[in-house]
Amino acid sequence: MESLFESEHLKMGGFELENEAVLEAAWSYDLCYARWYRGFPLRPVTAFEVKKRHEELLKAMREGNKVYHFSLRKREDNSLVGFVRINDVFWLHRLGALEAAIGDPDSHGLLQEAYWLGLRYAFDELNLHRVGVETPGYDTRSVQACEAVGMSLEVRQRRMAFFANRYWDLLQYGMLRSEWNQSEGKHV
Repeated sequence: MESLFESEHLKMGGFELENEAVLEAAWSYDLCYARWYRGFPLRPVTAFEVKKRHEELLKAMREGNKVYHFSLRKREDNSLVGFVRINDVFWLHRLGALEAAIGDPDSHGLLQEAYWLGLRYAFDELNLHRVGVETPGYDTRSVQACEAVGMSLEVRQRRMAFFANRYWDLLQYGMLRSEWNQSEGKHV
């Protein structure tokens, strides 16, 4: 039987905050990863800040059912490479927002696989009807990953994100459960 939490190269799991906060803090120097913290000015973060953020997310997971936050690890050696999160789950309409980030510079090519894992969890485990991803146009890795897993561009908000001394469109991708079922999740 296929594992819900694993793909060809990645597996979703829990966190070892004491050890991994230092690693994630080091990733914050990488602009590709730091952009994951959109909405805040880019800056390096400390291990303490990383640990606090994850503790808040884990608390939100325990206290409600609107956030599902997982580490992403390489299957081959169990090393931490990033995170995937389904948040803003609106159970009445069965909607959720998907976020994924790859911090390990040697694993940047795995973002598509990270999105695929998140979609599979959202549709096959949480039984959501629709999953969306919001990404600024400058994040070409995220745009390419969304399109590669079969998500559709639904909304383009013009000049909503300021980065690198210019304005970029904010893109909203989405996938419906019926589209996931039709593709049988075979985009990876």
